[in-house]
Amino acid sequence: MLDSGRKRLKTVHSLALLTVVAMTLWPAGAAGASALGAPLPSDDSCTSGTRGADPGAVRLVVVLLRGVLSSSEDHSLSEMRETLCAVDPVATRVTYFSYRYPESAAYTACDTQQSVQASADRLNRQLGDLTSQYPRARLLLVGHSLGGVVASAWAATAADDVLLRRTAVVTFDSPLLGVPWLAPVSQLAARLPAQWLLFGESSACLSGPLARELAETAGDSSSGTLARLRSAPERLAAYGGAMFNVASCDDGIIWCATSLLPGAEHRVFHSGKCDDDALTALRARWPVLDTFDGQQGWDELWSQVAPDGRLPSISLNDVRLSLSCLRESHGRVVRDPAALEWLGSLGRGATLAAPPFRTP
Repeated sequence: MLDSGRKRLKTVHSLALLTVVAMTLWPAGAAGASALGAPLPSDDSCTSGTRGADPGAVRLVVVLLRGVLSSSEDHSLSEMRETLCAVDPVATRVTYFSYRYPESAAYTACDTQQSVQASADRLNRQLGDLTSQYPRARLLLVGHSLGGVVASAWAATAADDVLLRRTAVVTFDSPLLGVPWLAPVSQLAARLPAQWLLFGESSACLSGPLARELAETAGDSSSGTLARLRSAPERLAAYGGAMFNVASCDDGIIWCATSLLPGAEHRVFHSGKCDDDALTALRARWPVLDTFDGQQGWDELWSQVAPDGRLPSISLNDVRLSLSCLRESHGRVVRDPAALEWLGSLGRGATLAAPPFRTP
């Protein structure tokens, strides 16, 4: 009986491994764009007919930053946009960060694979243009996943004149302390048969520096990209701003503990794992799924993989089902009613809804 249980656990671990590999190769925005269809708003105003209004009347500029392998057609942060526009539709502007700014507001999944600092530099240029356009507004940066890493990297190196606007940075399920499983998964993916590369971009798209940067871990004491993020909360606070890290402990991709920077204010939600039907099917086929802790179980998972990367035979349908559940768990927090209510209250709070910033 013990051997049977070990065999079942081995199958679950191997399935989880393949699922994560597949997830890293499937653009996060592809499904959302085709499912929703409607174009994203090109106008950053929150009410129709206000784009030509006096820019000096705008008190809050919100920049939403999508995650890795997203695109400008991605609708994943639509609920956030609606929530923040409701703070004050006339005095609020909500726009999206482009990983190709200033060349274009449109970008593809491959554009997100540039280095974190390259993305932060593009964000800096976009914010420079926004602060020129809205000279009295404060800034609120809201990033999901990689978007939160980029916003934090910007805050760690931003110019004083922008930080004087008492900028707030809010991250949602962002790997601020690294993605411990990314390096071994990337090594394994390089050895997998071609048929396992199910859903994604070409290898050229995934060969940028981003994976190496995110593979840093919390225990890394080097001066790498993620190590520099640790100064962001203190820098923002020194100029009257703030950093908020939001994490869902149900996220199967980014572990809760790696989403919370020391010195930031933390908010933790339990946003759910995935669609009830998919989760029910997974639990019925692999009961051990409910007791497997990703953070504590990865060492055991790697021990199940042969040195040459051979894995047990697993159907593509199994992988697709688990992939769907994992991807859903990573995106749930940005649609969680409790998290959105908290974000709306933050937008209405004293720091962000105070009288307009006035240039010296």
